[in-house]
Amino acid sequence: IVLLSGGSLVGRNLLDVFETRRENFYLITLNSVPEEPSLFEFDEVYLSPELGSQESEFLEFFSKLISEIQPDFVIPCRDEDVYFLAKWKANNDQLTPNSILSGSIPVAESFLDKWKSYKLSESLGLPFVKTISSEDEEPSILNFAMAVGY
Repeated sequence: IVLLSGGSLVGRNLLDVFETRRENFYLITLNSVPEEPSLFEFDEVYLSPELGSQESEFLEFFSKLISEIQPDFVIPCRDEDVYFLAKWKANNDQLTPNSILSGSIPVAESFLDKWKSYKLSESLGLPFVKTISSEDEEPSILNFAMAVGY
């Protein structure tokens, strides 16, 4: 199993989930920050380019690694990872059928924007904290703040 951004809080939580079953899993992570303490708990760690500021380098690095190791699963640990994997899967799913744990690009885009997350959740009938767009008119924002609080 490969975790993108295994040094993140989600990566830490997944390590905790796997902890009592570690003999059943070989955990690999990619991370751009080598100082994260939880990285020492993985079976393998690859220091990767930073996805946000070095996306083309990360894409090349990730594509080569996935082609070489052919993991059973690739799990995103940050919102940016979800979006990256959705785009990668759309163009490369033949390399790792069913192993990329990511949805469609439009759904993944909602992970990068709280307003889109809210609208998607609302359209699917999912619970979501009351939300207003910062692009709404000032009176609407003030009324919202007074009704909901800060």
